[in-house]
Amino acid sequence: MLAAQKAFSQISGDAGPFPSTHPAAGRYPLLRDGLEVNLGKLTIKVEQRPTAAVVTLAGEAGQEEADALEKQLKTVLDSPANLVVLDLSNLTYIASLGIGPLVSFRNEMTRQGRRVVITAPPSLVRETLRRASLQRIFGIYSTIEEALSEPARAGM
Repeated sequence: MLAAQKAFSQISGDAGPFPSTHPAAGRYPLLRDGLEVNLGKLTIKVEQRPTAAVVTLAGEAGQEEADALEKQLKTVLDSPANLVVLDLSNLTYIASLGIGPLVSFRNEMTRQGRRVVITAPPSLVRETLRRASLQRIFGIYSTIEEALSEPARAGM
């Protein structure tokens, strides 16, 4: 785990962004701890906490943002966190193509023995997730604090 933490601190600290060969390199700045990245109608931010990484999505995750969202979420895979909380409290809309990157990210995290949970989706976003039956694969919590306080139940 120390090697992963060292690699993440090099990536997310003052050492600069990922190298240009990283899969997320491209049109947008790379997501790292504390950096907010604007992907058009969608803004994404990651905050490394002691027990988890919190990824906040704000705005609209539509068709145009799907590829960039997927690339940005791939950078979070480099985090040493065993739990990633997707804070959707400020997400106003998510298209089916916007859901795809969330599911792909969750599947890769699960493959690595880690968990992804969702917090505070607004009613329109919650309904979209329900229609896609995603409440079955994501733990959905009311707040970030609730998700962090019950990590063993999350995402099961």
